[in-house]
Amino acid sequence: MEAIGYICQDIEPEHLEAQCNEILTAIVQGMRVEEESNGVKLAATTALLNSLEFTKANFEKETERHFIMQVVCEATQCKDVHIRVAALQCLVKIMSLYYQFMEAYMGPALFAVSLRKYCPFVPTKIFRSCKFRPQRRSSSAGRPECRNRDFADT
Repeated sequence: MEAIGYICQDIEPEHLEAQCNEILTAIVQGMRVEEESNGVKLAATTALLNSLEFTKANFEKETERHFIMQVVCEATQCKDVHIRVAALQCLVKIMSLYYQFMEAYMGPALFAVSLRKYCPFVPTKIFRSCKFRPQRRSSSAGRPECRNRDFADT
């Protein structure tokens, strides 16, 4: 899994697009809740972070996008802090690259994940009663500015 992560990090995205589905399948399998090894989960989550640049075709398909987002959001709830941080970094990069596909996830998933990061002691039932109001788009490209420095202090 670490080798896949390094390959995704070091090779230009256009050279990996043909193998994108196979690479992404291996990565997502390593990130699933059923995976018992935190080392594998962390390597897979890091590999996903490094592979997001060439997964546009997958994010354009609703079922694939939904599955990827589900696995990433589940990883943000992992007990291992390193996996949570890597998963949150994935969400930041996903929002930066694929903002146009994220509206459906902002209320039900991303708001709760963000709130839990800053308020881990708040009971789950309170999250269900919160309503999310998306901010106006602030950048000229139609995406909000994303900074991941906040996630490193978890």
